Amino acid sequence: MPFLNQPQGCEKSSSLERPARSILSLFVIITAVIVAESVASTRAMAASGAASFVRQVASASHGSPNSVTLAFPANTLAGDVLLVAFTYDKSVVPSTVTDSQGNAFAQVGTQLTTPGGARSSVYYAKNIKGGADTVIVTLSAASSYLEAYLSEYSGVNPTSPIDAEAGASGSAGTASSGNATTTVAGDIIYGFCVGDLACTAGSGFNARSTLDGNLSEDKQASSAGSYAATGSASSGWTMRMVALKSNSAGVVTQESAGVAVSLSTSSLTFGSEPVGLSALSQTVTVTDTGSSKLSISSIALTGTDPSDFSEVTTCGTSLSAGGSCTIVVIFTPLTSGSLSASLTITDNAPSGSQTVSLSGTGAHDVVLTWTGSGSAGVLGYYVYRGTASGEESTTPLNSTPVDAVTYTDSNVTAGQKYYYVVTAVGSNGTTRSAKSTEVSATVP
Repeated sequence: MPFLNQPQGCEKSSSLERPARSILSLFVIITAVIVAESVASTRAMAASGAASFVRQVASASHGSPNSVTLAFPANTLAGDVLLVAFTYDKSVVPSTVTDSQGNAFAQVGTQLTTPGGARSSVYYAKNIKGGADTVIVTLSAASSYLEAYLSEYSGVNPTSPIDAEAGASGSAGTASSGNATTTVAGDIIYGFCVGDLACTAGSGFNARSTLDGNLSEDKQASSAGSYAATGSASSGWTMRMVALKSNSAGVVTQESAGVAVSLSTSSLTFGSEPVGLSALSQTVTVTDTGSSKLSISSIALTGTDPSDFSEVTTCGTSLSAGGSCTIVVIFTPLTSGSLSASLTITDNAPSGSQTVSLSGTGAHDVVLTWTGSGSAGVLGYYVYRGTASGEESTTPLNSTPVDAVTYTDSNVTAGQKYYYVVTAVGSNGTTRSAKSTEVSATVP
């Protein structure tokens, strides 16, 4: 005589005698489903110092180039700002400005054009990662020349480095960007002059480069006010002024020279999983892509539903340069509905932390399990369902026999009570045993 085994917390059903021993027992679990760089140390730099010039390099390429490469002879400092100024033939436009560190470059103002047709642009990257760096300026097509000037500045506001900017063009004589108003004391006033013949530095400015007759210059402003980049030109010219905001505004940042980090993904989405059961785990790989040790202060689950996720990590408290570690994330839903959280890694990289978004959605299922038949030659099992006792459909839920002793019915409705029986299928694919004991399940 077969007996129905019920899991803890489920109502026990009466047992019924069956002539065949194909299926000894059947029980139901109701659960919810989820769908789902040169300095090796790190220092906290108070923003009390004024912005300052660090270094500058320039490079020119002639004979139809479409790119030019610049690199400093020494490592850049994390948290600094890079300015990339360049001039090129009138027939092409810039395509990209990139570097080997993966810093993001944005244009300052708009492209300027001299009376003779030379075009110029200035780009910047803020709060750079630090370390060895190669910058590449790429045009959309070949130019008859491409001349570029790369400058590094420290003590600049890491989140909002551009305090003001202006730009203008004109004929021979005084070259001026036009005035723009700064907001804090200690700004660097940077100027980039492109001349149809040559530019020279204006009064009070330091000439950082005069390669090929063009000019990059700067000076420090003692107080907030109206400023212009100025110089002189022997023919047509353009002048772009960029005021780099001093960090004396009181911003505090983490300067982590040589430290950089990357994650293998920025989000993890989990599939369907019953409440209380764990989905297949997913992995996030953390890699120290810098030249110095990455120090990890914490790895935490935050957000709306952190208790529905868990993590197991091999990361420890630090990674050596070039090293990597893994964080295994496990999703075990505790309730139904949409669930989300964040995996937050706090470290000494310039950004301070990295975040991976986690998500899943809960729904209800009925999970059936039973004790397999002790008879030889069983091909598998069919599962039948009804909405009233003894009225299970004659058509099984599964179109082919289940070669297992469990079945998940996902096509269920909240609040509905269902009844189930199971039959074993012989090796010929047609012979079926008598039905098992009936069980019921009410979907919450």
